[in-house]
Formats: sequence, C-alpha cells, structure tokens
Amino acid sequence: MAKYIITGGSSFIGVALSELLISMGHEVFIVCRNSTKTIDKIPQSNLLKIIFYEDISDIKSIVNFIDDADVFIHLAWAGTSHEGRNDRHLQEENIHYSLEAIHIAKKLGCKLFVESGSQAEYGYTTDLITEESPCHPENEYGKAKLEFGGLATELCGELGLKYIHLRIISIYGDTDHLWTLVMSSIKKMLNNEDIELSDCTQKWNFVYIKDAVKQMYSVCKYALANPDFKAEVYHIGSDDTRPLIEFIQEMYELTNSHSRLLFGAYKPANVVSLNPSMNKTKIATGGFVSDYSFHEVVKKIIKNFEGGLL
Repeated sequence: MAKYIITGGSSFIGVALSELLISMGHEVFIVCRNSTKTIDKIPQSNLLKIIFYEDISDIKSIVNFIDDADVFIHLAWAGTSHEGRNDRHLQEENIHYSLEAIHIAKKLGCKLFVESGSQAEYGYTTDLITEESPCHPENEYGKAKLEFGGLATELCGELGLKYIHLRIISIYGDTDHLWTLVMSSIKKMLNNEDIELSDCTQKWNFVYIKDAVKQMYSVCKYALANPDFKAEVYHIGSDDTRPLIEFIQEMYELTNSHSRLLFGAYKPANVVSLNPSMNKTKIATGGFVSDYSFHEVVKKIIKNFEGGLL
C-alpha cells in the first residue's frame, strides 16, 4: 500500500479522493487550512491523518508531521472564485507555492507529483479538445495553471519525480456546492421556481465526482507502475458530451418540474464549450471512464433533496 499526501484535502475533490484511497487500503495525509469550514466532511479512519497549516504560504511546515510518502497530490490553489481568477498577483503566488510543494514532495521521498489543472487552460473553443490541443487561456487562473504545468514538468524532471497534470473538465455530484448549475437547477426545479439560463446551446461534459477521483487514482497507479513514465497531461471528464440544454432538459424531466426554463434570459460575455477527448485517459485507466450515468446521479441528488439531506 502507498502513502498519499493531498493538499486541499477538505475540498469537494479532496474528500472524495481520500474516501477512495482509504477504501483501497492506502495511508492518506490530508493537508488543509486550520480555518477550513469543511473539516467535518473528511472521512474518519485509522489510515487518515489531518495536518493543518495557516495557508498555502505555510506549506513547508508539513515536513514536521510527515516522515515519508509516495504520491503528492496538490489540489490547494487560492483564488478559484470569479474575482480571484483574474487576480494576477494571487495566481503568481499560487505558482510559487506550488513549485515549493514539488520540492517538499522530493524531500519526503515521493515518486510522483500530481497537480489539478483546468479546462480553463484551453480558453474558448468549440473544437474537440485533446491534451495536445493549443491552449489560449482567457483569465489569469487559466494562464497560471498552464504556466505551472510547464514549470512543474521541468522541475520534476530535474528532481527525478514523475509528474501528472490533470485537466479537470466539469465535476459535479451530490456533495457539490448548492450554487453550482446542477445543484441549483435541481433545487429550483423541485420547487417549481423560474430558472434563468443562457441559450445553453454549447457542448458540455459533466463527470461525476466518484468517477473523477477513480480516474485520478487510476492514472496515478499507471504512472507508478510504468518505469518509463515521466510527465503527462490527462483529462478528467466523461464520454457524455452533448449540448448543455439536453442536460437541463433531463434534469427537468426527472424532477417532474413545472418550472419555467427561461433560456436566453442572460447573455454571457463569452460562451465556454467543453468537448474533451478521453482517449488518452482511457489508456492510463485501462479503459475506465465512468461507473455512473448522469441520469443515475441526478436521481440520487433528487432523492437527497426530497429526503432533506441537502
């Protein structure tokens, strides 16, 4: 069994990933801020230890609590909100401290460093996206993620670490924030409230959180087992790409809603279209992409809302 370090471990992705890892018998070190409000969501297990720090600038302190590890998964990244995404100074700090995390991973004996990138690195495109597609990020967040990917590839190579840059497409799930498109739409539909939407004609791709973390774990295993592995970019997404309006309509039908769907009620300045190829990821996961369909997950979310669990 391996030892995993997860920064940003109390996040939506971090919690689900830690649950999967301990279910597989791995030891997990969750690293999160001492001010986190989601500490109660972290699973309790003899295989899991929580390490607190002030913020990402204090990341060096974790070496005082961890003797060694095999895999360092870096999810911590400040300024992911709408305002922070265009704060260049904040994004530059993210790059600096994330590079510092690579040095810490080396010091702790890790073999693999994994970082969560984003579809924002590609910018606005309607084409099929592969990991080799040109990147033209439009905001400082996407620019910083792309820049860090290049710097991390070089640094990990110099230090003898394997490196994975995960370009996460659009994760959703029953434990997600209530303000997200899927969660807020289902809640309003169940209450028969009007829903103001864009035209929703762009292509979209949702990946369920449990499928996403299983993909992450699978690519980690692939990298560790492959002696020739050096540095790669992988999509974390699904094979279910279709016009966004079809996802909206499916939720509408499953909720038996009488809401008015006000398509075109607002016009976003730029329309993001998500159409990722999952071929490269499938090679690393042995063909795995999803255990759950959008239909199944939406029904689960509806049941949780109706049961008062959300």
